Amino acid sequence: MIKIIDSTLSKLDMFHVSKEQLLLFCKYMKQIGIDNLEISIKSYKKMESLPDGIKFYLELGPFDKASDYPGIHKYVAARENKEPNIISEFQINDAREVILLKSYSNLTNVRIRGLDDLICHEYEYAFYEIKKIFNNSIINLCPENTFYCASAIAILWLISGGSEVTTAFAGCGNMAATEEVCMAMRVIERVKPNQKLDALIGIREWYETVTGEQISSRKPVIGSKIFYVESGIHVDGLLKKASNYEAYSPSIVGQKSTIVIGKYSGRNSIKSKLKEYGIENDALIPVILKEVKKVSTENRNSLSDEEFLDLVKRVIVDD
Repeated sequence: MIKIIDSTLSKLDMFHVSKEQLLLFCKYMKQIGIDNLEISIKSYKKMESLPDGIKFYLELGPFDKASDYPGIHKYVAARENKEPNIISEFQINDAREVILLKSYSNLTNVRIRGLDDLICHEYEYAFYEIKKIFNNSIINLCPENTFYCASAIAILWLISGGSEVTTAFAGCGNMAATEEVCMAMRVIERVKPNQKLDALIGIREWYETVTGEQISSRKPVIGSKIFYVESGIHVDGLLKKASNYEAYSPSIVGQKSTIVIGKYSGRNSIKSKLKEYGIENDALIPVILKEVKKVSTENRNSLSDEEFLDLVKRVIVDD
């Protein structure tokens, strides 16, 4: 049984997030199967009362007392603490420093943050050492993303038998990306196959509204254009058997495959696109394809559906 703790609501204190927006995020997270959320003290106070069905985690500052924040499932403290409801957090920025954790092997609940460079080392050995040191403990791994591989480290930890990771939506706060870890575990390990991951589209819109930041259209799992296909050979493979080309169905995350027409398109792309608009005339395909390559090369961009239809109309008129 694995546990993903999403810490997004502990990373957004610099933005104005209303109580309603905080509660909406909690609702979305439950829909995608995550019911463990880490929040900041600011978010805790703004929500006034914590919604049911979610276990909340809260990071304590040096002078904060757990008793001041009732209703929290577990607290996180950046110091050694043996209380059962407090997770002791340790920052490890160099994989070679894992050996230093031996001094704290008596703790039963720990979080290891950092390990940015783990991908450059024998990560399996590092994981083995961590598990050996804390062999009677609950270990939460919270990899940071300085070297752009936090999601990979989190996934490898879970695949290797680790039980807990801390992530954040879209990787905010220099973290592993919640949606990437969720999807990887679904595809690789078949974890929670009944999750409603189509709610990720709503979370993406929520995140963009709250932060004012635009998520890249090519962002894994949640990017708006990750299922856009232009290359002729890729389109051909997609049309023959989508599962050979896509690791999972786009519908799982509330999206769909879209054939993009451009200079890399082939005959099957044109034929499929024409069929979308009820046009079936194989004789026109070579002419349309030639024009598509010419126009898209001149414009240095693929064609929108409107531009493609205008081009088809011109070809039909000239035919």
